[in-house]
Formats: sequence, structure tokens, C-alpha cells
Amino acid sequence: MVKYVPFLKLKQGEIFAVKELRDDIRTQITPFFDFARRENQQDGDFLASLGRDMTSVERNLSDVRELYLDNFDVVDREIGGIDSYQLILAECPLEKTIPVVGIDRSLAHNNAVVTARTDFGLTSDTVALRVLPDDFQDFYAVEDELSELLNNILAYFDRIDLVFDCRVCRELNAVVVGARINEFWERFGEHYPIRKVIVTGSSIPASIAEIVPVNSMSNVVRNELAIHQGVDQSAGFGELFIGDYSVVSPNYSDVDIEPEILLNIMAPKMLYTYDGHHYCIRGGALRTHPREYSQYNDFSEIIVNQPFYRGAAYSFGDQFIADKANGLGARVTPSTVLRPTINSHVTYMWDLP
Repeated sequence: MVKYVPFLKLKQGEIFAVKELRDDIRTQITPFFDFARRENQQDGDFLASLGRDMTSVERNLSDVRELYLDNFDVVDREIGGIDSYQLILAECPLEKTIPVVGIDRSLAHNNAVVTARTDFGLTSDTVALRVLPDDFQDFYAVEDELSELLNNILAYFDRIDLVFDCRVCRELNAVVVGARINEFWERFGEHYPIRKVIVTGSSIPASIAEIVPVNSMSNVVRNELAIHQGVDQSAGFGELFIGDYSVVSPNYSDVDIEPEILLNIMAPKMLYTYDGHHYCIRGGALRTHPREYSQYNDFSEIIVNQPFYRGAAYSFGDQFIADKANGLGARVTPSTVLRPTINSHVTYMWDLP
């Protein structure tokens, strides 16, 4: 079984996608949640969404042993003179949360992790370090920045989970990136205590139009898998895990467009993961297409007739797809389709040999 970490947005659909996993997966998996970016969000709205999200995590993921929590997608801000990440960590389930730092993060962000450990009662002795392609091109180019950050952090934490986040990696050279990760990992492990190494990324861009036009289908090669395959554990520091962003782009954010206008331009889509690919189906604008929201039922019928469909009994998400193929249940919308398709994807990735 592959060692796998799903990277998800901290939103209701993604939280419930994890909740609906098989018991043997949900109780063992360590999801990586990014606090979701919402355009033009005021301070009060930020605090309200934070409260809702954390309440949902507490209620629905009580048997998840550990989870990562970051605010990578959120612009640095202070609310009432307090850094936003400190506010997030103050509200999180302290007994299971692994905080995240980075050399590209603000001082306030990284200090918030120490504050959570010393003042809030954060129990994890592990901290995650998230590095991006520009960071891990050359260990020695960032060595001083790492030292300044981690010498302080490791006064409060014992171990590091090193996260190589390739973001949207569809056009990256997998061989080159894999070699850079290997080199950085080995140099890093000579200096710092590593528990896990997670290599993550996605081949889904923010605009789905880049990979599948309207009213068409496409099989998208998952370059993140090729990158991971080029990484080996010869350095001997920590355990290697594969990560991905399920069927959502790392660069996804809620759009700030009036709903009436959005219906005129939004074309529904559905993704189904199989054998190193995403099978992507995209329809026409919800308001003007003759099938409107029923396009999701059409997509489901197409998927269940593919040779790679895993059957209704495979997961909550696959049952959902089978039901919609048969016209059962409530109308599907762009928001409600994510919960089952993410669930199906995570189940599939967990079950990989």
C-alpha cells in the first residue's frame, strides 16, 4: 500500500470527503488542509468561516489521528493585531494538528507556530516545512535561511516533516525535479531530524480550460506521479510519502462573481482518477446548455461505462457517481460534486500497491 497524503482545501466538501472514507482509511490517513482563500473576505467573515471550519473538523474528523493545517493560500494579514495563522492555530484541534512553516513565510507566521506550542498547548512534537520548487533547486542557496528558521523552531519541536510542494507541475521536467528533490533531501537530512518526506503536486491548472475545452473529454497525464517515481529513499532520512491535490487545482479559489453572471460562464466538469491519469469531462455553460445541471448525470453515465470505473461498491464517491448515472438523488452542483469525486480519488490513491 502506498504511503499517501491528500492535500485539500479546508472547506465543507473536502472535510466531508474525508469523513466519508472507509473506516480503515480515515483512521490512518493524515490529510493536509490549506485554509481556503475567499476573495475580498472581511475580518468578520474570516473569523466566522474559521469558526465554522474548525467546528466541522472537530465534529466530523474526530477519529483522524493527525492532520496538517496551513494557510498557504491566504494573504498575510492581521486581525485585531494578531496574525491570521496564529488565530487559525488557536482554534484548531490542538491534540492532532501539525503546523506548517516555510522559508518564504512571514516572521509572524513562523512565530505563530512557536506561540501555539508554548501558549496554546499544541501537543505535536512535529512541524512541517513546506518548500516550493524555487526553494529546493539548491540546498546551499537557502541553507542560511533554513538555519535561521529551524534553529529557532527546533527548540520547541523534535522532528520535521519535509514537504516538497511542486504545485501545478504539469509542465515540469519530472526527471530534473526528482533529482533536485533527492539532492535537497539528502543535504537537508544531514542537518535536521526528518520524520517524513512528502512529495506533492498536481497536473490540474487553476483554469480547467487549459486541459479540456468545453463540451469535450480529456485524459490528463499526472506528472506528479512521474516526479514522485524519480525520488528514492537512498538518503535514508525519514519515510517517503506521495501527496497530491486530489481533483482540485492547488491554485483554486472561490471566484468573486455574482451567481447570476457565473451561471452564464461556468461550464460543469467532473474528474475521475485512474492508472496515472485524470479522466476529465467538461460540459457547456450551466444556464445555456440544454441539459443545465443534468450534465453531471450525463458525465456520471459516461464514467460508469468506462473500463476503468471501479464500481459503486468501491467508495462513497463511486456510489454517488453510479446513483447520478441512474438519475437518483438531488441535483448536482459545482460545489456538491467535489465531495464524492475527492472521496473516490483519495480512496483510489490509498489503495495503490
